[in-house]
Amino acid sequence: MKVRSVLTWFAVLGAVWGSSTAAAQEHPARRVASIVSVAIEEYGKAVDAQGHLLSAQELQETTDFLVDARRAAERLSGANAAAARKLLDSLAAAVTARRPPAALDSLEKRFAVLLGNEAKLELPRRQLDLVEGRSIYGRSCASCHGATGLGDGPAGTALNPHPPAIGTAAHMAERSPALTYRIVSVGIAGTPMAAFSGVLTSEQRWNVVAYLTSLRSTHGQQLEGEGLYLQRCASCHGVVGAGDGPLARALTKLPPEIGSVAWQVERSDAQLASVVLQGLPGSAMPPSHDLTPSQAVSVVAYLRTLPMKDRNGVAVAGADSMSAQSAARNVLVQLEQSLSAAKSGRPADAGDKAFDAYIAFEPIEGTARAKNPGLVASMERQFADFKAAVRSNDIRAAERSRDAIETSLPEVVALTAPSGSGVEAFWQSFLIILREGFEAILVIGAIVAFLIRT
Repeated sequence: MKVRSVLTWFAVLGAVWGSSTAAAQEHPARRVASIVSVAIEEYGKAVDAQGHLLSAQELQETTDFLVDARRAAERLSGANAAAARKLLDSLAAAVTARRPPAALDSLEKRFAVLLGNEAKLELPRRQLDLVEGRSIYGRSCASCHGATGLGDGPAGTALNPHPPAIGTAAHMAERSPALTYRIVSVGIAGTPMAAFSGVLTSEQRWNVVAYLTSLRSTHGQQLEGEGLYLQRCASCHGVVGAGDGPLARALTKLPPEIGSVAWQVERSDAQLASVVLQGLPGSAMPPSHDLTPSQAVSVVAYLRTLPMKDRNGVAVAGADSMSAQSAARNVLVQLEQSLSAAKSGRPADAGDKAFDAYIAFEPIEGTARAKNPGLVASMERQFADFKAAVRSNDIRAAERSRDAIETSLPEVVALTAPSGSGVEAFWQSFLIILREGFEAILVIGAIVAFLIRT
């Protein structure tokens, strides 16, 4: 996949992005380091291990990235600034000479050391928030990239080339979360892709990256991966990948924290799936040759959810649809993804997403059913009709069912709201007791008056 043809269109992710909190301009050292990291990764696709040309386009992209980096490096300051710029020139010369990628990897490591801590990748300080990531994406990106990141948004149809399918494994399996984050942060010169480090906070950018990552798998894949992970991996890696499984302390070397953002960000889905299948030679990580590639992908899909769980494996608030409102939003997102898949001629994927939509509805179904069972029963029929329609590629019927579900969702959400606060309940109870007390006094008074007369 050509990075410029794909990542150029990340411009759509931020063309109209805004932030209620002003984002600070990224430090020059971090910006330069991000650009160089992207350039080195692309160079690995431009030439083979011996430096023989594989793709002229990828080579040109690498050169362009390094030109951008050299321009940004003029803003570097400090004792190592001059040495860093000189090493950057060496990197550019190595690309021109088509040195083996391993040689450039060595130069990049030296470059990173010169830049110091200020150039390190800024990791999220808070729990990843899919709700916010989905909100930013839906508000500012879906019009071109489409509801599911298939590049089929209404505004994207007029663009040439069309926006890439950044929500699919086919396009993004080789891209690490860190690479996506860096592209969103620094942009790509000479393309519509602008830098958003000064528009979105680091946390917001990571939340968008997390949401984009979530688009690559279905809920069914995550559930399958959860089962495989707990059966095969949790005894060493722990329930949430913290390296604290019951067998971990028996190992010579403790397992890494594979459920942490810090461990995952520099590893692509393809790299993780390869380790699941092939293991890590020279370590306690065994291969899993009995798993199919599809099952390995499911394990990876589940691994990507671990940074959004607490130590007990429970999804934390904000990182998943924990409230009725966010659950309803998730239902609508899954329905749109299902419709997009159906319109793209992928009925099986459409059916999976339709099932995911119903699963997203389940957290609010129980409370609403107790108050209005007829409404919930009607919603369940609409979900069933929707699933049948997308599987048979009856788009109009699916849209009617989708519209019916969307119309009824606010009423269902309202049914999940508590009838009142604790204070309200107290005053209501107090007034009832007071009223009953007055009535008792009146009854007693009437009895006393009757006894006096007699």
